[in-house]
Amino acid sequence: MKVYADTSVFGGYFDEGFATWSKRLFVEFETGANTAVISDITLQELENAPIQVRRLSRKSLREIGIMSYWKKRRSD
Repeated sequence: MKVYADTSVFGGYFDEGFATWSKRLFVEFETGANTAVISDITLQELENAPIQVRRLSRKSLREIGIMSYWKKRRSD
């Protein structure tokens, strides 16, 4: 299933109140159970996020292969 991941999914990874769910979602992305989809706006927002969130997003984009929905849709 494709799951839209906004900035709060990445930030939630480091937030006590949301870490359990965010981390579980990242495991699902890593195992292929779900596919993460993000927008160009989310990519822009992540550029200004705290350093640990930026590192997670860069790693995720590289290792999980998160697809950018809006870029893909424009090329369809």
